[in-house]
Amino acid sequence: MISPTRSWLIPLILALAAAVFLIVFQSDVPNGDGRVYIRQITEGLFVWNPNHLLMEPLGLVWYRLVQALGLGWTLFGALKVLAGVAAIATLVIFHRTVSLATGGDVLLSLFIPHQTASLVTGGAALLSATATAGFFFSAHFLSMAIAEEFFVVQMPLVAGALWFATRWATDTAAPGGGRAVHLAAAGAMTGLATGVAINNAFLALGLGLGVFAATRGPWQARLRNAVICWGTGVAVAAPIFLAAGLTNSSGQSFLSWLLSYQGTADNPAEVMFRVQMTPVGLAVSLATAAYGSVSSLVSPGELGSALEPLVRGRPLEFVPDTTHLVVTVLLLLVLALLLLPAALWLVRRRGRRAPLELVAIGWLIGYAGFNLYWVDTSDQFFITQLPAFWLLVALFVRARADADAAQAPRQRRAWWTWATTAAVALLAVVNIQAVLVPRAFMDIESRHAAFRALLRPGDLIVTTGWDDMAWLQVDPGERLERVQLMDLVLRSRKGDPDLEALPARARAHVAGGGRVIVARLFDRDREGRPWEDLDRLRWPRPRLQGLFKDFEAVPIGRVDAVVLRELRPRALP
Repeated sequence: MISPTRSWLIPLILALAAAVFLIVFQSDVPNGDGRVYIRQITEGLFVWNPNHLLMEPLGLVWYRLVQALGLGWTLFGALKVLAGVAAIATLVIFHRTVSLATGGDVLLSLFIPHQTASLVTGGAALLSATATAGFFFSAHFLSMAIAEEFFVVQMPLVAGALWFATRWATDTAAPGGGRAVHLAAAGAMTGLATGVAINNAFLALGLGLGVFAATRGPWQARLRNAVICWGTGVAVAAPIFLAAGLTNSSGQSFLSWLLSYQGTADNPAEVMFRVQMTPVGLAVSLATAAYGSVSSLVSPGELGSALEPLVRGRPLEFVPDTTHLVVTVLLLLVLALLLLPAALWLVRRRGRRAPLELVAIGWLIGYAGFNLYWVDTSDQFFITQLPAFWLLVALFVRARADADAAQAPRQRRAWWTWATTAAVALLAVVNIQAVLVPRAFMDIESRHAAFRALLRPGDLIVTTGWDDMAWLQVDPGERLERVQLMDLVLRSRKGDPDLEALPARARAHVAGGGRVIVARLFDRDREGRPWEDLDRLRWPRPRLQGLFKDFEAVPIGRVDAVVLRELRPRALP
């Protein structure tokens, strides 16, 4: 029997360890989208955005609470804390879930003597800790845990849905599966999670399909359980979306608003992400979904940006870090050696799969539908795969350990558990270096100061935008203009003339005594974004450079790997 003291001590230790880790690796400069949320909350500029309907209101309520308590946090800091709290809560819930599924708790083994042998031999206790660590140190979870762009607030709800589904699937006492209340709770969690991020509707669909497959008994019983799961989700989510959709000010019908991008009727960025129903478009969608799934586990760094031009026969648009590329490839090979047997194990267990395995498989299949539909590898769109994935890994390793124990019970071999633990340790090192260190320890302030030292009041700055170079921003109130080529390209697809008029604007600006400073266009640097997107929009680097063919681009300085050039009109013949 576990004492009440030990039961609360376990999540407390997990929460404290995770909190210290996240504090150490916090960044102090918001990214591009983070700036948008900070401005929206500060100015109260809300559009009822069906893509993440409850996010901005939740951020505003949280900040108002922080102000009411007199904590003195900035909005940026408050959103960081919100993301961290959500990440820690998710970690604790997932640890309880995988412990329930595998029957082990590594922290309990420190207090209960008869479980110490399980820790030493790599049994269920170590396995639950390994799966929890794998989940925490996955690239996209780390990225979201420290982001002021607080999409991670959906994850306690997502983890809660998996927890209740696990309770249902592991309840062998109830006929035909676990208690219906657990299914209803799982469905309600997915409904709330869909209110935070609408892509979780696909997760809810997959969860219901998994429940259908996992239910023992006739098809009527299977359908009943799936409907319980789906029905409670719809009952929770529908009022949220109806209340917002019927009162939105975009001028769209409810259905048009629900399916729109960011809640607006004519968002130019939408054309980039929806799957194109052509052979090439479907192939790109499949490749993007596969790449995004892999990168949710291990940060590929520049690997994807380096491979994509190679496959499509385009020039490499950035200067890669060769060392990181080699380390990433080696880690991917190690993971492949572990995951391939796991995949074969799932295939061979057809007809013998446990209910929880079927629930997790349904979860992943359902959510994969969204990743095929929405062609984008951003962390917010793949993070919800991770709980079901790491639960399946734990189930696989536990099954292999049980099989080994059955063959040689006295030897208690558990090399699969130890191999997985070693792989997770390597995963943690690579992802900390690739995801956290650049954000937490990069000297953004000095780079921004060096950038500002090259500028003069009245300068017109032309850069690509849609990158992670936080130092390449213009401070509010400065007498500077900043133009993002990516935004102009997107608007040009809707007939906006600003892109084609940019050369004339630059010439007029220079004629008026100003300077036009260009960054990232004429020289490669270490950032791969957004060249792939620009190429997809048929505006590759050479075409963009051609806009300024009547100008001489004179270098005026370098900040890190980015060369800044001044445009000077060539003499007319």
